[in-house]
Amino acid sequence: MSRGVRGVDRTVAVVLGLALLVVGAALAVWAWAGPSAVDRLGVDAPDAVDAGGVTDTLEASWWTGVAAAAAVVIGVLALWWLIAHLPRRASAVVVLPSATPGSRLRLDGAAVARAAATDLEASRAVRDARGVIAQHEVLVLVATVEPTAELATTVSDVEESLARAAQVLSVTGYGSRVIVKVARRGRALTRVD
Repeated sequence: MSRGVRGVDRTVAVVLGLALLVVGAALAVWAWAGPSAVDRLGVDAPDAVDAGGVTDTLEASWWTGVAAAAAVVIGVLALWWLIAHLPRRASAVVVLPSATPGSRLRLDGAAVARAAATDLEASRAVRDARGVIAQHEVLVLVATVEPTAELATTVSDVEESLARAAQVLSVTGYGSRVIVKVARRGRALTRVD
C-alpha cells in the first residue's frame, strides 16, 4: 500500500469519525434533553416533516441517470480502493549501475536472502533460517535457535551473516531485519545402539 493510499484512508477515516461524533453528540443531546433542546437553541422546529421535495426528485426523469452514474463512480472508487490495498511484493531483482554504457547488471535479491539464511544456518546455535526480500526493500532473516544457545554467540553469528549480505545489498539501499525465535525443545539426538 502506497503513502497516497494510506493518506486517503486516514483522511476518510478522520472525516467519517468526526461526522459520526457530531451525529452521536446530537443524538445524545436529543435523547437527554428531548425536543425541548431544539427550542432552547432558538430554532423553530416544524411540527411535521414535508418529504414532498424528495418524492418529486425521485420521480423526476433525470434521477435514474444520475443514480446510475453515481453508482458507477462509487463502484470504480470501490474497485480502486480494493486494488490499492492488495499486498505488493517488492521486486527481488534489482538493476545495478554499470560502468559500461548500454549494459545492465541485475542482482537477484532473493538469491542473496537465501544465501544469507544458508550462511546463518552454518552456526551451531541456529537450527533453521529463512531469508526473504520483503516490501520496501528489506532483507528479512527468520532464524530458529536452540534453547541452549548463548545470546552473545547468536548475535555475533547474525551480525556476521548480515555483514556478508550487506556487502552485496549495500549498493541497492536495502535494509535488514532479523527475527530470532527460540525452539521449544532441544534437538533430538540420534540414538546409537
